[in-house]
Amino acid sequence: NPYGQPQVFPGQDPDSPQHGNYQEEGPPSYYDNQDFPATNWDDKSIRQAFIRKSVLTASLSYMVGMIASFYNTEAVIMAVGITTAVCFTVVIFSMQTRYDFTSCMGVLLVSMVVLFIFAILCIFIRNRILEIVYASLGALLFTCFLAVDTQLLLGNKQLSLSPEEYVFAALNLYTDIINIFLYILTI
Repeated sequence: NPYGQPQVFPGQDPDSPQHGNYQEEGPPSYYDNQDFPATNWDDKSIRQAFIRKSVLTASLSYMVGMIASFYNTEAVIMAVGITTAVCFTVVIFSMQTRYDFTSCMGVLLVSMVVLFIFAILCIFIRNRILEIVYASLGALLFTCFLAVDTQLLLGNKQLSLSPEEYVFAALNLYTDIINIFLYILTI
């Protein structure tokens, strides 16, 4: 099929998952597999994706260790404690609240672009107060990302991740926590 459209075979049950018009019940996935009809989901590609994500995790861990080695030990321990408290609070709040944070993805994307522009501004204007404001905004933004990613993982909201995307979800949470830690360490 050259256009990636699902093929319908004669005599096929319309309620069958192999049927072209089949729709699953439940909230839409953040990354729905029907958006990628030409993608090959065999064991080799899954292993390669897992290896790539493992290498990314290892390199991020090494990077955080190197960055933390430039700071005072007390500051690093305090940043770890604050990050732990923030993460537990946000995760528990995300599990209990009725508010749907997944509907705020557009606002978070725009906020991320603004933070990126602010980071470029901080490169040229070297000021400790500006650096503290930047780090505070970054920690707040990634705390919001942690709330969104937690609700994406839990489901039952406007957007959700499918159970097959557990590695992607874990990587999202990991990068959110790493970024929160680095921004708090900068403060």
